[in-house]
Amino acid sequence: MFESILKRQLAVFDIRDLTIVGNVDLRCIPFNDDFTTISSFYVRCTMYGVAQRFETLTATSTDLASVPREVWSIVPPHRRIKRPAVFHDFLYQCRPLVSLPTGPRLMMRNEADALLYHACITEGMSDEQCFAIYQAVRIGGSSVWHAHDAQFV
Repeated sequence: MFESILKRQLAVFDIRDLTIVGNVDLRCIPFNDDFTTISSFYVRCTMYGVAQRFETLTATSTDLASVPREVWSIVPPHRRIKRPAVFHDFLYQCRPLVSLPTGPRLMMRNEADALLYHACITEGMSDEQCFAIYQAVRIGGSSVWHAHDAQFV
């Protein structure tokens, strides 16, 4: 039942055919658990029935899915979650334009989280892993999203 509720929530965005093109190259930020991208990649999909293309920026800061370094041996952030996590961090920081049938507007948080879910599916993660990650960002991502609000006023 829980999964069917989430599937209905995600269906609203009508995200289809998500593809991640390119590799993620990262550099560690000294004295920090964060990384910065040293190359860009892009994600294309159909959302709301309209073709979308989101290109990440070089120098995007990422914490690789907020997985503490101490548990990397259990939950390695540098495997299948790597590109979706960097993409999601980019979406939160930059809030790119979403193309709609009525015209473009800035991305909303629930759209960024839905794209993360679909990016995880694209990378071959299990439904259970994807739902857990989606729920984690829905529950814990609000403060991170709002930390960037001032840039978009």
